[in-house]
Amino acid sequence: MRLKRPSSALLAAVLICGNIITLTWLFTRQQIADSSVGKMSWQSRQGRELWDTSALPLSIDHNYYLVDTALATHKPHTRQRRLTIGIPTIYRSSTGHSYLMTCLDSLLSQLEPEQRTDVLFLIFVADTEAVKRQKVTETIAGRFSQYIEADQLRVIQAPSDFYPEFINVREAFHDAESRWKWRQKQCVDYSFMMSYAYQLSPYYLQLEDDVTTVPGYLNAIFDFIDEQEKPWIMLEYSLLGFIGKLFHDESLPRLAWMFRTFWQDQPVDFLIRYFVALSGLKETRVIRQPTLFEHIGVQSSLEGKAQNIQDQLVSESSQLKRYDGNNPPADVSSNMQVVGTYFPRNCYSRAPGAFWALAPHRNDHLTLSFIQPQSLRKVVVETGNEPNVQGEHDILTNGVLEAAFESQDSLYRELATFVNGKVAYEFGTGSDRVIGLRIRVLQDLQTWLMVREVAVWTQD
Repeated sequence: MRLKRPSSALLAAVLICGNIITLTWLFTRQQIADSSVGKMSWQSRQGRELWDTSALPLSIDHNYYLVDTALATHKPHTRQRRLTIGIPTIYRSSTGHSYLMTCLDSLLSQLEPEQRTDVLFLIFVADTEAVKRQKVTETIAGRFSQYIEADQLRVIQAPSDFYPEFINVREAFHDAESRWKWRQKQCVDYSFMMSYAYQLSPYYLQLEDDVTTVPGYLNAIFDFIDEQEKPWIMLEYSLLGFIGKLFHDESLPRLAWMFRTFWQDQPVDFLIRYFVALSGLKETRVIRQPTLFEHIGVQSSLEGKAQNIQDQLVSESSQLKRYDGNNPPADVSSNMQVVGTYFPRNCYSRAPGAFWALAPHRNDHLTLSFIQPQSLRKVVVETGNEPNVQGEHDILTNGVLEAAFESQDSLYRELATFVNGKVAYEFGTGSDRVIGLRIRVLQDLQTWLMVREVAVWTQD
């Protein structure tokens, strides 16, 4: 069994290597040319030093840049969230605001009530025309007033003096004027968004306004962060462009600086690749599989541009969850060798995903340790990468489901045996509380093992 990889991975690597050389040359050229100048200027492009973020408005008055609507002029809360999600948007003449409304409906509806205070949504209205800006903001305020009032959603805009005069100095892409101006403005838009988002939360996630998401996406985002054992600059929850890219908060000033410095030279989705490559880390792409955000838009934010692109890793059918277990909080671990980013927790998360392991050996295991002892009603475990299909692959052919009970000194005892890669077990009424569940391999496997789903129902 082979991992799916982006079909353009090799081409992308070649392009990035070539452009890193170009970007390094630009850094060197600018530092030499600007060595005698101490002040940054848009038009002259002078006085820039590598990662000098002092010219950016990082001490932003977060209230000042809120769009001036009746609901958005309150004082924002000072409490820090776990995650900030930035979404740039414009008024599309052919679709109105339908993309953005669908996007926000999807993101907000897939959050549990207690999770809503963990996330701050930043909607950046990027239109330069006041009439279009007003149409977008009024629609948002009318549909999502409760989230704005609770400061769970902010609608922001950049002041006109934040923008340079867009002059096509380098015609590297041989584009029409409308296209290079749109691309250059996007760089500056993103620079403002990241300047505004700085210090609002430990992590920042960039989306676009024409995506939808999956159940359990927020837990899946944090689970993937927690699984990382090596340093990282950017985590990806989508293969496409600048969708689903997550950064540490401390990276935002440097990202904002890069976008605001090289706005004439490269598009934003190229610049983030250079930003990661310049970090010196060996792993330049860390992608959660399957991805969490699906691109639904056809009309780009550039007038007249069609953008009918799909993420080939989003919501793979073999990794969609089939059961409605309530899955109480648990630590999920395994001593098996993980394939790629198919971590153990994926099979227990409500988001699409699975645990994938290389050829397990006898007595290898996947273990759920509940945070609190649980009175369980039912457990279902399914393995294999093609549910309900004859000849499915990567199933557990010889294994058992075990449980450790609160009153039995944490010793595991067998509950049921896997049959055709699946096991289901129902606990009797009044059963002792369970502190852990374990899936144990009884015989060496010659193939990989995919644990597609672990669903747990409690008595409550």
